[in-house]
Amino acid sequence: MDERNNDFDFDFMPIGQAIKKAREARGMTREQLSGIIGYAPRHIQAIENEGKYPSIELFIQLIQMFDVSVDEYIFPDKEVKKSSVRRRLDAQVGGGTGCREAQDAFPAQANPRKPTAMPRT
Repeated sequence: MDERNNDFDFDFMPIGQAIKKAREARGMTREQLSGIIGYAPRHIQAIENEGKYPSIELFIQLIQMFDVSVDEYIFPDKEVKKSSVRRRLDAQVGGGTGCREAQDAFPAQANPRKPTAMPRT
């Protein structure tokens, strides 16, 4: 007999709402998204508004497409810890300075693809 605990009780509604909010922020309709991902608009509506669980493949596609972070929904009781660099960057950006100033203050962190000079040995 299968002794695994299959009493999985997870409310997908907040993640669905986050996906909806991100989709709307991009000015995309359900019909447009449907044409891109190949699922019916009604299926997308059920995910966004009714908390329907999508397949893992569709879930990953949606959160990547709309850049939705799901940690806060999956681990609601876990305290979010930020690195000291992230806190300084947030302070720079949130403190009234623009992104250009933040990039100047933290060039390697703000643009990880930009190569930095290597010290000579």
